Amino acid sequence: MISGKLVAGPSLYLSMVLCLILTDMILAETALYLDPAQPVEARVKDLISRLTLEEKAILLNHRGPDIERLNIKSDKWNQCLHGVWWTEPTTMFPISIAMAATWDPKLIHEVATVISDEARAIYNGWHTDPGFKGEKKGLIYRAPVINISRNPYWGRINECYGEDPVLTGRIGVAFVKGLQGDDPKYLKLVSTLKHYAVNNVEKDRQKLSAQVGERMLFEYWLPHFRDCIVEGQAQSIMASYNAINGVPNNINQYLLTDILKTKWGFQGFVVSDLGGVKTMVEGHEGGKMSFEDAVAQSLNAGCDFSDKEFMDYIPAAVR
Repeated sequence: MISGKLVAGPSLYLSMVLCLILTDMILAETALYLDPAQPVEARVKDLISRLTLEEKAILLNHRGPDIERLNIKSDKWNQCLHGVWWTEPTTMFPISIAMAATWDPKLIHEVATVISDEARAIYNGWHTDPGFKGEKKGLIYRAPVINISRNPYWGRINECYGEDPVLTGRIGVAFVKGLQGDDPKYLKLVSTLKHYAVNNVEKDRQKLSAQVGERMLFEYWLPHFRDCIVEGQAQSIMASYNAINGVPNNINQYLLTDILKTKWGFQGFVVSDLGGVKTMVEGHEGGKMSFEDAVAQSLNAGCDFSDKEFMDYIPAAVR
């Protein structure tokens, strides 16, 4: 199970890694991180002490390979916008904009609870049955999408909850709580909010900069994110491709650290959108920034995880 109370930030992700370790294999020495009776923080600290720089970089790639010498299985992040995405049949509910049209947070909480039940069943299945049918999936899910669907030309309005931040916040909180469960100690899944923030244009989004005043930012574009973080206790959030007032969100310290982690007290982890680092190098900066620099700036700004770019370029950036 996942501890959602004892650890924070990247340590939360590493505590999840502990869930994926094959405890039935024997190491050359007794490893504290393999002992479920030990405190989570102590197990995480022990695991980190055993990792090489390259292995640490692998664990910051949500699609990275297994680390066989430490018996760590790779975690397969997944989607569950209105049902679990899987290679086998799962329950599909109405699309997000239709769910929001119910104006019924209690109903949406019930929907998300069913989704997380199925996600857990899939996870438990491939852990207990070597012949389990279907693709392996982990416990980190990229949902809900809580962007404001204000632009009628945006092709992803169906993924959102409408143009009202209040309604979006109410539906979003209910969905997050349904996914993550209500156990006081353990998380059922990790909910990743998308896409933070001021993201509702598809064309040129890898180099687009949204010009937004401070009042509009806090009164319209951020309240629903705050609700899902502070009230819903979402444990993950995705930085969007776009920039805000000229600063790409992946390296936006004001957005990722000052507002999210300091002002709102976010204790989970931030992940870039797929190819978020590449977007900065080839999009926003037009080839003027190296991958090593983009990775370093992302981490320093508060982006904790990415995909292949973190795995490939963190070692060189550190050295």
